Amino acid sequence: MFCQPCTTGAVPASTVFPFCVSVPVCHYPFFRANGYNPWRGKPPNRAGLCPSGDAMSILSAAMTLFLVMDPVGNVPMFAGLLKNVERRRWSWVIFRENVIALVTMLSFLFLGPTLMGLLHIEEPALNVAGGIVLLIIALRMIFPRRDLGAPEGDEGEPLIVPLAIPLIAGPSIMAVIMLMATRAPEQRMLCLGALLLAWAAGLLILLSAGRLQRLLGRRGLIATERLMGMILVVVAVQMAMSGIERFLNHVH
Repeated sequence: MFCQPCTTGAVPASTVFPFCVSVPVCHYPFFRANGYNPWRGKPPNRAGLCPSGDAMSILSAAMTLFLVMDPVGNVPMFAGLLKNVERRRWSWVIFRENVIALVTMLSFLFLGPTLMGLLHIEEPALNVAGGIVLLIIALRMIFPRRDLGAPEGDEGEPLIVPLAIPLIAGPSIMAVIMLMATRAPEQRMLCLGALLLAWAAGLLILLSAGRLQRLLGRRGLIATERLMGMILVVVAVQMAMSGIERFLNHVH
């Protein structure tokens, strides 16, 4: 997806994230003068991005990662899995599982491109696969199966599975992180900032799981999750279309 040129002051950022990023002071003629055509899939020089674009990129990427993590949808799951755990230990268990999930996601952020190289996976394939996985997750958020309720809690505290993996660090978030890291390795710190923002927001929501259940109720949580799912559908379709476009450009 490409933004409009200098009429809106926006710069195409689909080479880093599957959506557009507004950069108020960058201008289309600058890129033309430096041999960059924004209607092609080649990323601009890092120096060509205005400083204000970094903040917008981080916020946009963090929002996408937050939607993929779906902490609101995980609230009833966490409550069900922790119901046999003493209430005073909920905060510690949730924090511990989130830290484990964060370490897992960071490993994919920094080692994902190397893994893709070893497996000979190209970026368009990861784009399309990530888009398909995201679309499936989004559709499940919008149309949840009625026969699946909150899971029963096991005896004792759950460790790693299923709270950290796959509820927080699932296959969909892994695919998105690897895609971000592979598209622009030189902007990995930007991806790291977005991941930490999304993780921190999700942690705050999960730490408030009990209060959110009482405040919003079951219907409120379902409505919020479906709204997030509708936004995620658009992101998933855009990601898949970007992968197909890159593949067709490579073929031609």
